[in-house]
Amino acid sequence: MLTYCGKKLNIYYREVDKITNIDVLFTYIFLMSTLLIVILYSYKYYEIVDHDMDLCEKHNTERSCLKSEISMIVVPYIGTLYGFVTTFYKVTDVAACLIGCLCCCKPIEKKNDDITIVMNNI
Repeated sequence: MLTYCGKKLNIYYREVDKITNIDVLFTYIFLMSTLLIVILYSYKYYEIVDHDMDLCEKHNTERSCLKSEISMIVVPYIGTLYGFVTTFYKVTDVAACLIGCLCCCKPIEKKNDDITIVMNNI
């Protein structure tokens, strides 16, 4: 069931008939790790924002704090998460490919086809 779902997800865009178990494993590693990191990062980021908003509200109005905080909070949050997820995706993609090739590849067999060239006289 897990292998079937991992192959159907195909997050690394492999050819369907060439998806290996290592691709499925790294699919789940990527998904679970990303979910965990997003939850932990969001929680910690919320604590920082909450603290900053409390300090700002003591010295300014709530509207001016919120206005300035959107550009100082939302943009870095989204940028950091986007950068992390795309980098982590590429790392897991390359790792799955390399490990799959090192562990699962069969040696390449050469066929010895004879090629003959016939030249015709005109």
